[in-house]
Amino acid sequence: MITLYGFGTIFPAGRGERDGTRRIAQRSLEDIQRRMQDRDRIACTSLTAADIMMACVLRGIRKTNLMDGYPAVLAYYERCFARPVWHRTLASYAERLGVRVDEIR
Repeated sequence: MITLYGFGTIFPAGRGERDGTRRIAQRSLEDIQRRMQDRDRIACTSLTAADIMMACVLRGIRKTNLMDGYPAVLAYYERCFARPVWHRTLASYAERLGVRVDEIR
């Protein structure tokens, strides 16, 4: 999935490479989907660094359709970013960049 973050620059030429990267991402999403079936968090019942790191990885694919078909992954992603602290952090970051929050959401 981390490789997918650079999807456009790592594999700019051929569709075959992109399809291979998509398959790798889907395998990872399938694993996360199974893990999140009966849980709210990745590692334990409370938010941990593992959740923050996973949420950041998932944020990297938020504007793709990769999470389609993985409802537990999508719900997990939405829970992570629904936290008030995330909204404050994003607002602070947007202010530092001099952009609107919607531009980096």
